[in-house]
Amino acid sequence: MNIREAAEARSASVRQATDRPSQRRSAAEPTSLAVVRGLISTTEIRAGKSAAGADVIVVTGYASTTETPYDMYDAYGPYSEVVSSDAFDKTLAASPLVEFTVNHGAGGGIPMAHTRNDTLSLSVDEVGLKYTASVDPSRSDVANMIKALERGDLAESSFKFRIDAGQWSPDYTEFRINAVDINRGDVSAVNFGANQTTSVGVGKREESAPVDLRAALLSVYLAD
Repeated sequence: MNIREAAEARSASVRQATDRPSQRRSAAEPTSLAVVRGLISTTEIRAGKSAAGADVIVVTGYASTTETPYDMYDAYGPYSEVVSSDAFDKTLAASPLVEFTVNHGAGGGIPMAHTRNDTLSLSVDEVGLKYTASVDPSRSDVANMIKALERGDLAESSFKFRIDAGQWSPDYTEFRINAVDINRGDVSAVNFGANQTTSVGVGKREESAPVDLRAALLSVYLAD
């Protein structure tokens, strides 16, 4: 089914334009749960210390881009989805409880950083929802994640959220997310997601003085 046929079926079945997409899925894998995928992984090398003075590794990424359409798939077929630039304003202003995980904590994974103890910070810029997580390299699960990030085996990002407000385009080919709630959700480094424009990176712990970030930044572009 092409996007036009899907839109016609959707317009005949959806009660009103503000109804959320049903059974949201990744277009590439129509049987999987929809999450957010990225193609760019950036490795940043710099010194890191926790508030208690312990060495930390800093993981940064964009869990969602804004004003950039990406392909999705619902019960009727393919469609385009876009997150509004102000979709995060209300939820971030409310100081939400959000954790940083791998693959959304699949298998009971323990959070690696959290907004509750200021080891995770969230912000929005011209790209989208940015997260910065200070993780403990002495943990075995964190060490495994860092190795996977450094090799590029793990290179995409996602976030767990609820849609508070959104609307279909008049032709039902695009759904715009206007407001989300991320309280008690997460930002996560993932194997696969849905949005092809997000990113994840890792800041590597250095025992020496901070290095020149301009010389240390590396960008890895991954094919879909």
